[in-house]
Amino acid sequence: MNKGLLLFLCALTGAVAGLAAVVLKSIAYACREFAASLVAWRPGMVWAAPALPVAGIFLCLILVRWVFRRKYYEKGLSGVIYSTHNGNGDVPFYHTFGHIFTSGMAVGLGGSAGLEAPIALTCSAIGSNLAKLLRLNRDQKVLLLACGGGAGIAAVFASPVAGTMFACEVLLPTFSYSVLVPLLIASATGSVVAAAIWSSSSFVQLAPVWSYDQLQYYLLLGLLAGVFATYLIKCSLLLAKHLEKNSQVWWRAL
Repeated sequence: MNKGLLLFLCALTGAVAGLAAVVLKSIAYACREFAASLVAWRPGMVWAAPALPVAGIFLCLILVRWVFRRKYYEKGLSGVIYSTHNGNGDVPFYHTFGHIFTSGMAVGLGGSAGLEAPIALTCSAIGSNLAKLLRLNRDQKVLLLACGGGAGIAAVFASPVAGTMFACEVLLPTFSYSVLVPLLIASATGSVVAAAIWSSSSFVQLAPVWSYDQLQYYLLLGLLAGVFATYLIKCSLLLAKHLEKNSQVWWRAL
């Protein structure tokens, strides 16, 4: 395929990823506003706040089981990573839209989750299925998949560099300088599209400047973050292993 056309497809994937990020954040914010208005509706409704995350989980389960007709709904990026490293880069089509609704509701209603994995999986599926539609080869399909995932991260967090680094380190099986330009184009396009539609900032800047005298604190923060991440991963895997022993999916959701 002509390199110019391939770069155009990377930019197109980034633009669609930016739109997907806007839809995901819109659903999450709408659910958050609904939850806040429900709690503030009457003074006695404050008791409903702890029940809202549970309601979000059950709504997601209803969508997965009865609307999407899925007995098993893949979570996380393990399937995408396996597809790029050991497979042919194919990601099932339902990932292009399913996580936008389920994760948007779960996070918006107070679930203890983030938007990183859902948007990365959604936009990776967009890139993969676009390449599949155009009958591109495996390398081009993996490239568009990585462009989609990186653009999704860039669009949600307004950080094209972070999206590019994420695609290079997590999604691509091997890194080469030839993929850097397509990834940057896709991530920048996704970030610009999302910023043009979603004007409000996702973050509050607390420290506009920093000095080298504070470097040791950043190093300490990095070490503590690594320890906490290890603890969180181990607890999550242990809990998942324990819940898998129960065959009742509704009880596991509760």
